[in-house]
Amino acid sequence: MIVGTGGGNGGNDTIGDVMDVIDDYNANNDPALSTDIMFLAKSDEVSFDYGMGSDFMFFEDADGLNAVTSASELTSLDMAYFKYTGEENLLFYSVKGPSQAGFTLYTYMPVMLNLMDLSNSSAEISHVSFWKGPGGIDPFGNSIPEPSALALLGTILAAARGYRRLA
Repeated sequence: MIVGTGGGNGGNDTIGDVMDVIDDYNANNDPALSTDIMFLAKSDEVSFDYGMGSDFMFFEDADGLNAVTSASELTSLDMAYFKYTGEENLLFYSVKGPSQAGFTLYTYMPVMLNLMDLSNSSAEISHVSFWKGPGGIDPFGNSIPEPSALALLGTILAAARGYRRLA
C-alpha cells in the first residue's frame, strides 16, 4: 500500500522525512500507521547484498523469475519487486527517484512480492530504504501472533474437539 510521497524536490528519504509522510497519512486515515520505526538498510550502501540468498531479493517481474543482482541493474529500472526474508520486523520501504525527485513510502506486505514503482514519474529507482519496527507488530501497530502461539492455539482447539468427541 502506498502511504504517500515525500522529499519534495530532491529530498532524501531520511527518518524525519519518512515520519512526516507517516504523520500526514495518520492525520487523514484510520487506523493509523505505527510511528515506532528505525532505519534498517539502504540498497545503495556498499555492504548491501543483492545475492539471491540475502535478506532482500529483487526482481524485474511480479512472478519473481527475473532476478536483479546488482545496484546498477536496480537503478536502471522504473519498476521492480522485492521479497524480504530477514529476521527484523520490516514495516515500510521507501523508493527514491533520481536527485531531482522525492520518494514514495509503502507498507511492507510479507506474503507477497512488494512493488517498487516510479513509472508514473518517468524516473528510475535511485535506491530503496527499509524501515523496521519492534517485533510482533504490523505497519498499523497491531499485534502479530507468534508462530508458537498459533501452534498452541491449534493444539488446544484439536484437544477440545477430541474431548467433545469422547463426551
